[in-house]
Amino acid sequence: MIRKTRSLPAAVVLASAFLLVACGDDTPDREGAGGQGGSDAGGGSGGGGGTPIEEIPDPKPWDCPGETAPMGDVDFTPCRDHFTGARMECASIDVPLNWCDPTDARLSFFVRRLVTTANESKGQLWMLQGGPGSPGDALVYVAPFFQDLGFDVYIPDYRGVGQSTALECALGGEGELSPFCLTALETKWGPGLEHFSTTAAARDIGHVIEAIRGADEPVYVWGDSYGTFVGNRYLTLFPEQPTAAILDGICPATGCDVRMDRSFDEVARNMLDYCGSDPFCSSRLSSDPQAWFAELLDAVERGHCDAALGEYTEMALVNVVSNAVIDPQLLAMGFSFAYRLDRCDPADQTILRNFVFGSRSQSNFGPGESSEYLYYHVLFSEFWDDVLTPAQARLEAEDLLLNRQTTEYMAEVREVWPWPVVRTDPGLMAWADTKVPLLLLNGTLDGQTPLSGLADLDEAFTAPHQQFVVVPWAGHVTLLSGASHQTGTNPCVATMVRSFLRDPTAPLDTGCTESIAAPDLAGSSYLARRVYGTDSLWDNVVTSAMSAAEAPAADAPTDAEVDALRERLLRPARTSW
Repeated sequence: MIRKTRSLPAAVVLASAFLLVACGDDTPDREGAGGQGGSDAGGGSGGGGGTPIEEIPDPKPWDCPGETAPMGDVDFTPCRDHFTGARMECASIDVPLNWCDPTDARLSFFVRRLVTTANESKGQLWMLQGGPGSPGDALVYVAPFFQDLGFDVYIPDYRGVGQSTALECALGGEGELSPFCLTALETKWGPGLEHFSTTAAARDIGHVIEAIRGADEPVYVWGDSYGTFVGNRYLTLFPEQPTAAILDGICPATGCDVRMDRSFDEVARNMLDYCGSDPFCSSRLSSDPQAWFAELLDAVERGHCDAALGEYTEMALVNVVSNAVIDPQLLAMGFSFAYRLDRCDPADQTILRNFVFGSRSQSNFGPGESSEYLYYHVLFSEFWDDVLTPAQARLEAEDLLLNRQTTEYMAEVREVWPWPVVRTDPGLMAWADTKVPLLLLNGTLDGQTPLSGLADLDEAFTAPHQQFVVVPWAGHVTLLSGASHQTGTNPCVATMVRSFLRDPTAPLDTGCTESIAAPDLAGSSYLARRVYGTDSLWDNVVTSAMSAAEAPAADAPTDAEVDALRERLLRPARTSW
């Protein structure tokens, strides 16, 4: 039985794209198209051309051999965020398609600026969004944290997405690739597609900072997820420009791990083991929750509890549990969902139907002009493992307890991807050689950028004031994982970030990480009432009234926040960083 973890339009477009490629095309060699020319592939148009290497002192393969292309003026004007209504200043900056070719085409690079709420600015802070293929507008929600600390916050849309010059097509629906659009975009940009890259995005950021930075003005960089990959590339190209940088939810320098199912499975097994060591949870999921969950998956594949969710049963179970194990706020809810599905009493069936099919709040993130085209272009050019075919992905998934099928799906798209794959110079696929102060953060529950991929991080950043902090019980992007309902940030991580930004050269107190409490797997009666309509996340018991002792604490989530938690559990398995 194939688990229903993807939408029909995406599966249909795979077949359409295959037909497009099977009919033939005249694009450059798939694996070598990026090997000549460009700032990402060996230094300027013409590849080995330009100034002879002996005339350049200590050249880097990615340096421009000649004149760097000029940039247009930076003019910020008042604007509003299209989703939150937040007042900002925005600039659409004219930048070259190829920073190493002054005669090449031009692009628009869009940047938001949110001025500090403090009396005096402490400098610039650039927020680099994850993705790839995601615009920066989601970070407008997080910007007030840094504005309140005294920083003018800058949030760019990388080239290829959002309000920058975008790889987009009107015939491609949201989250859907169109074969017509793939052909149209390749026809439009041709070899220029190689410049829709992480390296070019980092150059955009560095050159704009250089243009607008005031004399002695501090500049800080904060990146999350794929934004840490952009941040590391920026630090490689501009190693002395920023005052300091924070990378949170760290993509390896060699590329974000495309074997995401394996990473999620590792976290899931760890959390099931934690359940087995917890007296309450083990009383429900047995002393061996991994075996218990495997038996539940087998039963669901045979049709167990189809009366509740029908053909969506397995998809719901995989989505809910895979989203729960990476988020301390969702862990008890996810395990209780699986427990109710296993028990499948009539009351459970009703609750499960309401939970999955009932009305939900809108996402906390704005609509954003994302680009699936940029996403796959970066994924296949900069992250992909060429041995990873759909058959190999299925083989590797045989030993997984929780298979989200993300890796297999990406491999299927890769087999029919019609655009040239652009190889990045190996020297850029390494940790940056920089001496600026760094705060590097990763959570133990991170399934997208797992700790197992960061084994070389401590050895890479050994300069003074560079430190790697592992945050217990935190998922992807620690500042926002396990966030307080009052502040919207993780209290411990927020304290460390504030201290680091106050003085990046001062010793950092990480003691709060030792006191982060493990998640309560029983869950509160308040949360259970909001989620399931019962007094317990696990049992179908309802009392007539809520006692004073059961009333929500002062920092308890609001109804809207609980709805958002519930929605996060039901999101399709993530395929991005």
